[in-house]
Amino acid sequence: FFFQAEDGIRDIGVTGVQTCALPISLPPELAGAALLASSFALQWLENPAASLSHWCEQLAPGGWLLLALPVAGSFRAWHQAAAAAAVPFTGLDLPAAGELIAATIGRLELRRLQRLRFSRSGCDGLATLRQLTGVGASASRRPALSTGELRRLLRHWPAAMPLHWEVLLLLGRRR
Repeated sequence: FFFQAEDGIRDIGVTGVQTCALPISLPPELAGAALLASSFALQWLENPAASLSHWCEQLAPGGWLLLALPVAGSFRAWHQAAAAAAVPFTGLDLPAAGELIAATIGRLELRRLQRLRFSRSGCDGLATLRQLTGVGASASRRPALSTGELRRLLRHWPAAMPLHWEVLLLLGRRR
């Protein structure tokens, strides 16, 4: 669900899914929360590191933050195919794990910090993109590729290379 911001919910123009730009601030009802949990949501916000920093500050003393999200460095095969085909990478730009971790320094006592790596064995590009579309991972703030660009992308897709992605798992307690 989405919270209504003071200035309203804004459309950020993500191709392929309907989404909204949420403010970094939490609704007043959540200030001083004992637990904030976010699973695969923070990457959709305009500035994930600033949002995370704000979330940490809004926790009650001793409150917990649980976070899981995909991070930069994921989907390299897609990035490589786009570069080789001279077409834009149209996936969502994911936040860097280091920037997110840095946003918690001095705010949280990290109890668990893990980078989970996943892969899917080499499939053709179209099947992979269809699967990613099904989970929203193909959403983008960029325009969709034209038919010709998509064909070029698929011709350059590395068939034998598995698709890898990385998920940052963070559990911390407010100082």
